[in-house]
Amino acid sequence: MGPILKMFLDVVSKPQVQQAIAYGATQAARSHQQNKAYRAVAAEARIAARSFSLAVLGESEAGKTTLINSWRGVPPGEVPGHTQAPVKHGDVVKKTASGDVLIFNEVVDVGGHINNLPLWDDLVEQGRWILYLVNADRLRTPAPRHMRDPFRLEDDADRILKIIQEREKGTDPPHVGIVVVVTHTDQDPRWSGDPAVVSRYEQNVREQLDRVILRLGGDRRVRLVSGSLADQAGADRLTDRITEHLLRWAP
Repeated sequence: MGPILKMFLDVVSKPQVQQAIAYGATQAARSHQQNKAYRAVAAEARIAARSFSLAVLGESEAGKTTLINSWRGVPPGEVPGHTQAPVKHGDVVKKTASGDVLIFNEVVDVGGHINNLPLWDDLVEQGRWILYLVNADRLRTPAPRHMRDPFRLEDDADRILKIIQEREKGTDPPHVGIVVVVTHTDQDPRWSGDPAVVSRYEQNVREQLDRVILRLGGDRRVRLVSGSLADQAGADRLTDRITEHLLRWAP
């Protein structure tokens, strides 16, 4: 069984709030039988679960909305999920391909625009794990016009680590783990689903993100995974790789 996850989610900033709310209302109107089955899975998973919180952060267009929608059972691209204002969702139960059952409680989506960065502080203060998503477009040369802030990733890393270090004063080893998740890899010609190619690709992008990883705490604290969210199968594979770290790697 997997753990109970209290999930705080950071979402791409685009004005689709009403559509997101409408979808949430539709989901809330499930039949009694569906809700009964849902609660049964949640209750079973909680029996042997351990609890921790998870913050998902990253700048706009990093794929955060697509990732959380895939956990909610919404196929990538089916429902616009971009938002500017925080949006609350109910509990979400996700069973991974590897058999882990994840329970995401009190899901809150918070935008990735720089104006929302003060809201990140609260999420980082509560997060046992941090997922920091990076769009693979960021790693192209030259980067697309909308991603040409050369310091955004490093500034984010400095902000996150500063808050974590305040939490961890007097503790050794560090108790907050960070997974850097490179998304949109299907748009990067260097990437392939072949495991051998993935290994080389992640070595390359790790070198590109070396300064960011160092600012987040280095190898002692940070792990890196990559994948595509273009379809549900890709989203599931990426979730499984993230889950390996969430459940089995202790920083």
